[in-house]
Amino acid sequence: MQSYLFNSIPKINVMHVMLAFVLTNIASMSIGVEFHAMKGDIFFAKGHKVQVLGVQCPDLDTVEGLQAKRIANTYLSGSRVKCVIQVSKNGQLVGDCKLNANNGRALSEVLLATGLCRSTSGSDL
Repeated sequence: MQSYLFNSIPKINVMHVMLAFVLTNIASMSIGVEFHAMKGDIFFAKGHKVQVLGVQCPDLDTVEGLQAKRIANTYLSGSRVKCVIQVSKNGQLVGDCKLNANNGRALSEVLLATGLCRSTSGSDL
């Protein structure tokens, strides 16, 4: 996975640099940025679709899938949500979010703790 810390940028194309700039802004801002879940393990941040890292939730045509989406939306609606988003090797956006008021538990941890979603062991990197 490519990291977009500006002190060690790997060889990347201009689009990735622009995307990194947008994602850096998303990740560093929590006020005024709306996050919402499309599915338990997929959320939108400023119009960008992001896969929750290391988690796979049921499809929305199941009761469990709808519950996972509801839990994710409740979590993401917090006023102190901060998401870290990266671009995987295949160009997909992956990330996770933390809510300061939730004992530091990440969205991925909350989804896994419900038993509704399963771990992908980081295979989506």
